[in-house]
Amino acid sequence: MSSYPTNVLKTLKVWDEMEEKFENDEHVTAHVTNVVKGGLTCDVDGLNGFIPASHASVRFQRDLSKYVDQDLECEIIDFDKSRRKFVLSRKNVEATEIEEKRKEVYATLEEGQFIEGTVQRLTNFGAFVDVGGVDGLIHISELSWNRVKHPSDVVSPGEKVKILVLKIDEEKNRIALGLKQTTQKPWDTFVETVQVGDDVKGTVVNILDFGAFVRLESGVDGLLHVSDIAWSRVEVPSDVLNVGDKIEVKILKLNKEKNRISLGRKQLLDKPFDSFVNSHEVGDVVKGKVVNLLDFGAFVEVADGVEGLVHVSEISWDHVEKPSDELNVGDEIEVKIISIDKEEEKVGLSIKQLEEAPERPERKPRRENRSNNNQNRPRRKAERSQSQNFSSDADLNNNLGNLLEQALLGAGETDLIGEESEVDGVIDDIEASENVEEHEEVSETEIDTEEAAESIAEEEAGEAEADEEIE
Repeated sequence: MSSYPTNVLKTLKVWDEMEEKFENDEHVTAHVTNVVKGGLTCDVDGLNGFIPASHASVRFQRDLSKYVDQDLECEIIDFDKSRRKFVLSRKNVEATEIEEKRKEVYATLEEGQFIEGTVQRLTNFGAFVDVGGVDGLIHISELSWNRVKHPSDVVSPGEKVKILVLKIDEEKNRIALGLKQTTQKPWDTFVETVQVGDDVKGTVVNILDFGAFVRLESGVDGLLHVSDIAWSRVEVPSDVLNVGDKIEVKILKLNKEKNRISLGRKQLLDKPFDSFVNSHEVGDVVKGKVVNLLDFGAFVEVADGVEGLVHVSEISWDHVEKPSDELNVGDEIEVKIISIDKEEEKVGLSIKQLEEAPERPERKPRRENRSNNNQNRPRRKAERSQSQNFSSDADLNNNLGNLLEQALLGAGETDLIGEESEVDGVIDDIEASENVEEHEEVSETEIDTEEAAESIAEEEAGEAEADEEIE
């Protein structure tokens, strides 16, 4: 008969059973008794065990107190009979259960199927939803037809939602879900009821440097560009608008292919340009503020919402390389209105025309006493025969033909045609006269056209007088 007490024998038997379960990878039921540093203490058939915090669940658990007084099915991951210690894992059991459920879920899920799930946790890029023991992801772009800043604006952890299965990738263990597909698309309703030019109301939901997004009452978002907020210059939309502002806007453009809406606010306000042109005219002097400088000129605000351009050539009577050499943004200046274009809604301004143009020194004439100079200019002595006075290629050809005819008649009939030497001599004389004339023309290139005409006329008159005396 054993000398050990009954309770000790019973305890030893339990340790033997625990060792056997450890060797056979059997699960045990642990009753959680307390939360300690690093994990949980538990009781298994009267033996004290330990569950590390990292093995409490497959998901990170910030608060372990919820497991106290619960019975958990666990796996023995470490056992030391001699030291009477063992370590359990609930995480490994859950992982096995999840894998079994995952296979069941993937076997039943189909793309395009509407199912129900529970929101588990939220991230910046979407919401994870439990669909029968497997988590699927609703990307932030699939939460709503409208722009969403954060998933928490649409769903909350623990919320039951109806969702659409968009895509299944069993190899990567990914399920893509959609929530917005369970509601009617606002854009389809919007384009059927609203058209370009309509006035609608909305709420500013987002502000960026280039404009503000406005959510209209129908649920769609439109862009109010910074240039369409007001007639006056707006540096950034936040100078005029705030998130949450209720405003009225006009539909400027509808892009049905890209689902985009362009909105305008200033179009509902009085147009400052019309008031300006009704009260001002060309020649008026007004005060303004320099609001922008470019290479070609300066823009000056001459009234609230009305800007005019001072071209760089209108800044000063002296040469100005660039407007920034004379002006600065913010300068208060006086300008004269020099043009108003009502169709283009443009105003031309001038600074230099506020003063009289400075006197310019008189230019010296290029030539003084031109008539006297012409009289003193030496004339060409023309000793040209009638056959050498050629004004064009046509004259040259005619005169050449006449000279050949005279040579043939003088020599007698057609026998002279064979006399190449005489014909060649005539041609040589004509070419020589051409060369002389070209040489004379080149030497006289500095003579004006008018002066050359006068000298030629005088030479022809002299030749006529000489002919009369000879006769």
